[in-house]
Amino acid sequence: MALRMFKFCTVLRSLPMRRQRQCFSGPLSILAKRKFSSETRSLQSFDEMIDMRRGQAQRSVLVQVYSGNSYSDLSELCHEFGKVRETFYYTTNEELHFMLVEFESKESARKMMDSATFGQQMPAVPCVTPFLWMRANNIKKAGKGTLCPCPEAVSDSEAKPEEILHQMRSAQSISQQISVLRNLTKMADVGTRLRFLTARQLEMSLSGAFPLIKALPFGSSVNGFGKAGCDLDLVLQLGGLEEGQEIKSQGSRLVYHGKNNQSCNGRALVQRHMEVIADFIQHMLPGFSKIQRILHARVPIIKFRHDLTMVECDLSMTNMTALYMSELLYLMGEIDSRVRPLVCFVRKWAQSNGLTNQTPGRWISNFSLTLLTIFYLQKKMVLPSLGTLIHLAGPNDKRMTADGINCTFLRDLSNLSISKNEETLAELLTGFFDFYAGFDFASKGLSLVSGKEMPKPEHCPLYIENPMERYLNVSKNVSPEETVRLQVELRNSSWLLEQIQDEEQNGRESQNWGVLKLLLKSDTSGFKVPKPKTFRLVQVKDLFSEQENGFSQPRPFLRDVNKSKPKRR
Repeated sequence: MALRMFKFCTVLRSLPMRRQRQCFSGPLSILAKRKFSSETRSLQSFDEMIDMRRGQAQRSVLVQVYSGNSYSDLSELCHEFGKVRETFYYTTNEELHFMLVEFESKESARKMMDSATFGQQMPAVPCVTPFLWMRANNIKKAGKGTLCPCPEAVSDSEAKPEEILHQMRSAQSISQQISVLRNLTKMADVGTRLRFLTARQLEMSLSGAFPLIKALPFGSSVNGFGKAGCDLDLVLQLGGLEEGQEIKSQGSRLVYHGKNNQSCNGRALVQRHMEVIADFIQHMLPGFSKIQRILHARVPIIKFRHDLTMVECDLSMTNMTALYMSELLYLMGEIDSRVRPLVCFVRKWAQSNGLTNQTPGRWISNFSLTLLTIFYLQKKMVLPSLGTLIHLAGPNDKRMTADGINCTFLRDLSNLSISKNEETLAELLTGFFDFYAGFDFASKGLSLVSGKEMPKPEHCPLYIENPMERYLNVSKNVSPEETVRLQVELRNSSWLLEQIQDEEQNGRESQNWGVLKLLLKSDTSGFKVPKPKTFRLVQVKDLFSEQENGFSQPRPFLRDVNKSKPKRR
């Protein structure tokens, strides 16, 4: 037995990391007792991922160049400060060219920033940040060698629709189509690097007064479910004792003075702090534009755009619960390799059918759709309930926010067991539509804590319990009309997917085969682009129209009120 295990581990190590994860990417089961050690099941924790990305940002510098031909000069210049690990080249929609350079050490990046000077051609506030631009070199070097080839340009946006269609049409199965959609729309490595570099700029700019400051990304940028070009959500922590510093500070006789604001309550104080930070960002930091202060919301935020990284940002100071929610979603995606492709397709399906919208409103959000998918996978024993993760949590997993919300759950995935569920993505997608097509949204709510249905604690069309703040309903904004329309689309897609699978067994009848029929219009070759519509339930008298033969014909259950009323014959 030991010899066979040794041979298995030897073969496993020879495979690529992605293939290694597929070997162990089975879902979890509470009933399974078999466990894998950290050597055979190496999964990166959320904190390890954040530390790794923050380290990359601390070793990186973004340099604006004239064009890709400037790479040779920049490469030669960078090697004066240290060894370069990676270089990324990308352009913006305004035809600006940038090189993202990651050094082997933080000291090299610091040396390069220290060597820079401040521009004098226009009045600008002198500010030291990892965002630079390189002037043209007017001195021609004699005997210069061959130019270094510029890295291939990368993009932070998802693949073009025609490329996505081509790849999905060329897939061999419905499951492969779902995986292709995920791979072509997910956030690229350069997109993640640019977002952490944006957070790094905020940290550097405020670190003089707050040496322990952290700008921590959360949401789609870090939970593994984000698509290319998604917004960046940041929570700003001005300071506080880090792990291991509390014991050391107790033996010191010297204590820093702090500003006491006893005249303000907690919320008013946060609003004042954010007002000051918004002014600082708007008037002092380069690259930031379109500053909007939304300070009277339930969670005060500052919205802005970073023109150099092309990222739309939301900055908050009291949203640590959202950070731990992002960690939970990240762990759910790491547990099983089928989770993220399935969530990606469900989101794309909802967008194609006009169920979601970029602006907040009475329609379902991508976050609610993600929780719906996770709850279904809990029912299928693919994912564990949050209650199971809480039960398995150890002393190092304890987390408590400043407002008293307990966010403790298991962080070490190596202590979890593997499930016996081996359904394909196609089978899981079919089950998803069937499950919610017949779900009783009128009387039942969803709880990811228990992984079971629950009686609704309040009157609302759709109830999804917030896993962190369990007294909140994630989908409280969804209107009755949108809930009905969601279930109608679920039923239609369930019926259509059954037909699609029959066609796949009998041979493909059209080019847009498989799940493309769920995403495409029947009269076009591109993805659906849903227009803003206002739907409502029709009146009973509008459900039927009089026919010449005296019989009645049913009309669609939902209709668009923007269209004119059907004429009676």
